[in-house]
Amino acid sequence: MKYDTHSLTGARLARAVLECLMLSGTWQLDRPLPQAQGYVFLSPEDQAAWRPFRPDEVWAHGGPIIDAYDITVKHVGGGNWYAYAADTPVWENSEGTTALEAAMRAFIYAIAGESIDIPEEQ
Repeated sequence: MKYDTHSLTGARLARAVLECLMLSGTWQLDRPLPQAQGYVFLSPEDQAAWRPFRPDEVWAHGGPIIDAYDITVKHVGGGNWYAYAADTPVWENSEGTTALEAAMRAFIYAIAGESIDIPEEQ
């Protein structure tokens, strides 16, 4: 199902980030990831460690994406943040209520554009 990049939140935002990581060739998976509490990732440091993947809430998950894709994040006041990726025009920024939410929306926009197709939960 297609979703607007700029309105993604929560587990759906995390799944869209994961989809974009796979589209960009950054992430390789050998098994499906849906779980009742969200999505999981395999930690590169510990091949046996599966943890909730929340790049919109956990800096250890979202921070490396911000660095790798040269995403600029700015606080604009009133609890709002703007972000844009290096290859995206500044006027095509993404908004969020947190720096990570805005940055992950900017990452998705840079890879997938205005909308992204996310598989429905089984």
